[in-house]
Amino acid sequence: MSKVTLRARELPEFWGAAILTVKAASDDAFWRLLRYFVGFYRENLFNDHWGEHAQIAGNNVLDLLMVCHDLSTEEVKKIWQPFLDWVARSPAAYTVQGQPILGSMPAQALLGRGVEYVAVMEWCLSMGSKLLVPSGC
Repeated sequence: MSKVTLRARELPEFWGAAILTVKAASDDAFWRLLRYFVGFYRENLFNDHWGEHAQIAGNNVLDLLMVCHDLSTEEVKKIWQPFLDWVARSPAAYTVQGQPILGSMPAQALLGRGVEYVAVMEWCLSMGSKLLVPSGC
């Protein structure tokens, strides 16, 4: 091969993420969580902005690592608030493990560095109170 054409796209304004783990207290609660999440995904995340994965782990745990582009931190928070509210309404059935991370950052901040774990952690630390951490979780 003597010629390669690279097709580039404009860098999005923002890159962001929703990273959280929800544990259900019982099998029945876990099935309700999965049903709710699938509907939430269909209505809010099944679009060009969101990607990555939701993992069904053992012990009734749903691990979410969703990434997005072109959404501000405020927009990310607004999208995920109904899901967090639903979880928080049933504290006996669901617990959010650790601190959820919901937010975005200028995509230009990661350009040239690659999406490295260290860069993401630096971003999380720099966001501090700007990240949404739901009360009661």
